[in-house]
Amino acid sequence: EARERERVWLRHQTQGDLDETRLVDAATGDKNVYKKRGVAEPMFGAIQKRPKRLLFLMDVSQSMARFNGADRRLDRMVATTVMIMEALHGFGTKFDYSVVGHDGDSPYIPFIPFGRPPTNRIQRLQVIRQMVSNAMSCGSGDHTLAGSQRALQEVTKEEGDDYFVFLLSDANLTVYGVTPKALKAALLTDKRVHSYAIFIADRKKASSLITELPAGHGHVCMDTTDLPRLFKDMFMTALTADINKP
Repeated sequence: EARERERVWLRHQTQGDLDETRLVDAATGDKNVYKKRGVAEPMFGAIQKRPKRLLFLMDVSQSMARFNGADRRLDRMVATTVMIMEALHGFGTKFDYSVVGHDGDSPYIPFIPFGRPPTNRIQRLQVIRQMVSNAMSCGSGDHTLAGSQRALQEVTKEEGDDYFVFLLSDANLTVYGVTPKALKAALLTDKRVHSYAIFIADRKKASSLITELPAGHGHVCMDTTDLPRLFKDMFMTALTADINKP
């Protein structure tokens, strides 16, 4: 659904400029006879003029490969990426997406740039190989916070119908001093962007990290088959938030 809103005259207001089309109503004592400039809520089914911009910030750090034998966290990250690429294939007019990584060496590793999605299985396989290779060869460390801040900047570089950032991580963050408050600050600095954190490993640590995030913006998901429903819920959360904006 289109989220773009334009400034128009909002009528039937109790304050603002007197609406010249309601002079008779004003004379009879009606109080809702004013108008003011504001943004109109988009009509359901309205044509979407620009694609929604989605950025997926994937954890391809050393811990993803190191602990993959124990809980298959890297395998699940790869499966999630495949699901994203296949689900968005053919919807370029509605969604413009990018997949980037973060690890101990860099906060922002582009795997799929905006406007250049993989178009076939070979290209999708190349993306997956790059992600796995990165996790197996990078140094230790963490750039989750810096990566999140960079993601907010990149997703809003071009105008879109709406903006989304999805951080996917294994929750191995506290060892590097990442706190729930710091994660919240990094993800929620731009009110234009709907930001979400999804942790796919270490349930106990993950549950602690999302305590400061608003309801619906932090999730722990150990089963990748639950991700389609989870993404649907997150989009609905964003839609409800936009509708309820003053």
